[in-house]
Amino acid sequence: SANNNDIEKKVESSSSGFKFTWFNGRSIDGTLDVIKPPTAGKNKMLKDDKVVDIVSIGSKHSKDLHKTQLSTWASHSSIRYFFGVTEEDDAYPDCDTRLTMEGMIKFSDNCVSKLTKTKYIHSPIAASTATYFAKGDYLKTKNPGWLCAQKRPLYAMAKLIRFYRKLLQNRDEHQEDYASDLPDYMILVDDDTYYNMDLFQNFVRSWKEDPSFPRIEAGCLIKQPLHLGTNFSHPFGGFGLVFSRGSIENLMRPLPCNVNTGTTSNETHGDPFYENACRQLKLNWFGETPSFEEGMSVSDLMIAHSSRHAYYSQEALNTRLPFCFHSDWAMGHYMNHYHISSHVSEFSEPDEHYKYHYNWHRGMPTVRMGWSFGILYANEKKNPPRNCKHDGEEKCHVSAMICHHLTGDQIKEIYDQVQEKKTRLREMSG
Repeated sequence: SANNNDIEKKVESSSSGFKFTWFNGRSIDGTLDVIKPPTAGKNKMLKDDKVVDIVSIGSKHSKDLHKTQLSTWASHSSIRYFFGVTEEDDAYPDCDTRLTMEGMIKFSDNCVSKLTKTKYIHSPIAASTATYFAKGDYLKTKNPGWLCAQKRPLYAMAKLIRFYRKLLQNRDEHQEDYASDLPDYMILVDDDTYYNMDLFQNFVRSWKEDPSFPRIEAGCLIKQPLHLGTNFSHPFGGFGLVFSRGSIENLMRPLPCNVNTGTTSNETHGDPFYENACRQLKLNWFGETPSFEEGMSVSDLMIAHSSRHAYYSQEALNTRLPFCFHSDWAMGHYMNHYHISSHVSEFSEPDEHYKYHYNWHRGMPTVRMGWSFGILYANEKKNPPRNCKHDGEEKCHVSAMICHHLTGDQIKEIYDQVQEKKTRLREMSG
């Protein structure tokens, strides 16, 4: 594999240069660095491999992890673009220096207070998740940058979709077709995550649907029924979210919604995607509706909502609808409830011990994310955790498709072991 110095010399960067408006007319620079892995276009893709883009959520304090991913598993021939996302891509890039420990604790206390008191409840689902928001002794183990990073995946997704729009608009200017279209799949991961892309490619080839089918699969799904008549399963973020081309297109679609009536325009009346999205906006489960302007896509709404107030601002404490959501919850809300993914999975019939939880999920249209890569807190005999077990160095091995919570050295080590195994198998076969 290439070393980190080679990566720095060989990467090609470009910027989309867009800007867009979010809450109260303020704007955020939409520039997102695009990195082509050094091997992109050089290693010939296998005939049946799907084109993949990677979005890796990290920090300016640990950029070496992005370089390590680029020099190891993200150098796979099927990976077209790699997006390394840090504080520099946030709506408030100085959040980690302006937010104090005292301010973080105050924000957490405010969340629990406002969203769990009857007079402030705008949705039972927000009130229920707020009770689990990081607080107390656990929060004291985190630095303020951790809280700032909770919005980073939403910023990244919105910027990525803007980049894709620009890419499609300028398609005729590109000479390589594969570089100017949407990928077959996009994987959103943390910077301490490893993917075995050979196993990934083999796995997605087994899916019966074409990438044009709107499908989102969590690298590890957390089953969290809230006893509210709706599912709120969400990803264990670091293991990744896999988006098909069809789901990316859903994130791009402008919403012609009237938020007062929860209805769509005459032109899109009868379209189930639009009708559901407009109903969801009226429900305002996560307090996103005040950020919506007609014509926004779901990805636009994600950044408008999350950018409304900085965590360190007084407005974040004064507002009736604070953004009291861990990143995984926010992604789960938007991907599930706005039907970015089609209904792709059901739980297997459980034993009696799991029957109560199963009934909260069975046949419910809000179960949109798939868990074929792995799931936690379900009946392991019927729904095995699979990749969820590979959490940390001691649990990662050469046969694992996905591993999370690794250091840069551990990512290199497991990648090198896999490459050595592949070399041995080639030599044995002739």
